Amino acid sequence: MLIVVCGTLREDDIMKKLKKVVLIIIVFIVSGCSADYNLLVTSNHKIKENVKLFMKNDQLPENVVNIKEYFKNQITSYSDVEEYKKYNFDYKIGKEVSYVQMDKWHTSFEEYQNSTIYGELFDDISIIENSEYITFETVGRYLYSNLFAEPEMADPDFIIDGINVKIRLHNKIIESNADNFDEKNNTLEWSITFKDETKSIYFKMSHEKRYDIILIDFILLNKKVLIPISLALVIIIGSGLYFYVVYKKNNSI
Repeated sequence: MLIVVCGTLREDDIMKKLKKVVLIIIVFIVSGCSADYNLLVTSNHKIKENVKLFMKNDQLPENVVNIKEYFKNQITSYSDVEEYKKYNFDYKIGKEVSYVQMDKWHTSFEEYQNSTIYGELFDDISIIENSEYITFETVGRYLYSNLFAEPEMADPDFIIDGINVKIRLHNKIIESNADNFDEKNNTLEWSITFKDETKSIYFKMSHEKRYDIILIDFILLNKKVLIPISLALVIIIGSGLYFYVVYKKNNSI
């Protein structure tokens, strides 16, 4: 049996990390907004971490005239911060709601436990792996004050309403403490709000794979390559059928 339990962060480490999350929230989050925290866990334990920070367009700072330029400037302002250099940034502007997106691939659970963003909510992760299953569980304190009640964030103009956590797995799920389980998409969901003074994330998965989910995600993750290839194949096959039909007609005369 392989047991991995990562050490708990010291108080001074937590305070240093707190300053980083405060920077993120001050830059993007205003009253009445929410965040999606998404993980994709592949069958070989690579993890894609994705964060979307949603905000209503009419609740952006009053001096913002051009939303596109605002997002670009704010992303530039901290994308050079050491802890976030390896994250990819993007944004999407909607008619009423817009969002900023951050994502990053981690090569293993062990690497993921050093995630800057994950570390703002929980002290650490406990991972237990054996021949039958793998368990993933947050350990230590749930750092509620980092997002909802920190004195440095007392200004009501900078409050996040809640975080929606979704974890999609390529292996079959045995059990979890999720608020909701979308079996069709093999996705576990948790909702974290200011009312949740305690919260943890736990799931146990087998080594048995969900090949339907693996296939769907392969297509989604590689659609930029697969779509042109598919179109090219359709054109080639279509052209081949056309010339074949023309050839048959000419020979039948």
